[in-house]
Amino acid sequence: MTRPKKRIGVVGNIGAGKTLVSRLISSFFDFDLKEEVVNKEILDLYYSNMKKYAFPTQMFFLSTRYQNMLKMEANPRSAVIDRIMDEDVWIFSKQLMIQEDMSKKDYEIIKSIYYNMTASLTELDLTIYLRTDPEVSKDRIRRRYELDPNRLNETSLIDPNNPYLEQLHQRYEERFKEEKYKNLMIIDTNNLMLADENNETPFYHGDIIPTLEEIKDRLYTN
Repeated sequence: MTRPKKRIGVVGNIGAGKTLVSRLISSFFDFDLKEEVVNKEILDLYYSNMKKYAFPTQMFFLSTRYQNMLKMEANPRSAVIDRIMDEDVWIFSKQLMIQEDMSKKDYEIIKSIYYNMTASLTELDLTIYLRTDPEVSKDRIRRRYELDPNRLNETSLIDPNNPYLEQLHQRYEERFKEEKYKNLMIIDTNNLMLADENNETPFYHGDIIPTLEEIKDRLYTN
């Protein structure tokens, strides 16, 4: 029997494991994968001067995320996306406004554009929030930089004097609650082995399988 089309969004702090979990979901369910569009030059500028580049950076991610969401809606196949537009507005832009790296006026512009964009979209069938303690996120960021030195722009995030990840974590905890989403699944990733010491994916040691089975139950029984 052919299963109905489903769309999943994976959300979570930097270093939570969104990209890897999204790829595993894509492989396990044979879903199309819509990965975040990343522009290293934009991110380098952003991390070098958040106040100056906050608005254009958030507009870049909001617009590219919207294009991915449109493609998911038009695609007859089921799909999973790593990051959703809500994060651009209610997590990153909101935090930038709180820490005064983005003006309230710019934040209101981003919210207005977000509301106009999302008016043409239908709600995701499942939103998965990867809840991750900031210290665990920092360990994962440190590890992926060791494996990929091109991620140099992220190293400021693991500075013990930089509270940014903790602040983002607070925004995630405020936003991703059951009453805000039709179907929200919260997964604690602190003790979930997303890669072993050889950087092999969880498919090799089976740790992720029960979580994927739980996702299947939530996706097809609700």
